[in-house]
Amino acid sequence: MSSKCVRPPKTLTRLRFGFALVEALAVLAIIGILVLIGIPALFRMFQNYQVKTATSQIAAQIRLARNNSVTQKAPHRVVIRNKDASSKINTYVVEFDPEDDTTFTTIPNLDFRLPSGVEIEDSPAFLSGIATINMDTRGVVTSNGTTPYIVDLKSPNGLTLRIRIHLSGSVEIQRL
Repeated sequence: MSSKCVRPPKTLTRLRFGFALVEALAVLAIIGILVLIGIPALFRMFQNYQVKTATSQIAAQIRLARNNSVTQKAPHRVVIRNKDASSKINTYVVEFDPEDDTTFTTIPNLDFRLPSGVEIEDSPAFLSGIATINMDTRGVVTSNGTTPYIVDLKSPNGLTLRIRIHLSGSVEIQRL
């Protein structure tokens, strides 16, 4: 018996390292398609996040004003300017009346502007683009003729969220 080695053909012994150009291009094409599909959805999600955050922030400031009016025994109000206001469009501010003489002062650092693209829609609560939500020292909202106050916020892609402020001072958020 001879101990001669039999070599396999060269094509079977050659090891393959890396990827072929076609394989790399196919992977890049798949990634590109996924990115093209995902970017619009990500952009819509970001716009929805902005309107949800703005709505939550306004609701929190209204609740804070109510809480402060009770604890400080001073009337508070939240002034909201919508897209139809003559100045400071899509802003809101929290004010208080320390002397209870109808001279309101803006609370420092509670003057807000909504993110670009988020708009405050018009509703019966707004007169000339401005809604003023007044709270007495018991935290009760004084009526403006509409019950409850309604503030709608809309994103550029059409998501609308509603803030309802009841005369009792309670605040709720609804998706329309």
